[in-house]
Amino acid sequence: MMETIIALPNYDLNSVNMNLDSPIMVAAEFTETAWVFDMLVQNPNVNINLINDVNRSALGNAIYKKNIHAITALAKRADLVVREEDYQLATSANIDLKGILEKNKPTSMVSDMDAAFKEAFSKTFAK
Repeated sequence: MMETIIALPNYDLNSVNMNLDSPIMVAAEFTETAWVFDMLVQNPNVNINLINDVNRSALGNAIYKKNIHAITALAKRADLVVREEDYQLATSANIDLKGILEKNKPTSMVSDMDAAFKEAFSKTFAK
């Protein structure tokens, strides 16, 4: 049933409840329903960077609940915005957020960084 709802073209996967939590923000909190989170995080139409009423995104909720599966899956999205608040929350939760992010960088992001570095290097050292 969830697969059907998530696949509906007119269903707003970014709608929020009274606490400004979207479906992925709620799903990021619960390891028991990782399959729902996985369907949402793989959908490019799902905004993973919305902020709720306690100033947390899906990443912040996952960190708060120490849901490493969700943190890792979010890290693989090229559109993930990591805020200072996320790093602070991760530090207080004893989660190596920087390590998880580095290990799970999207390939396209690494390629873009490599291309930018090569361009800057060639301009700097061109004859």
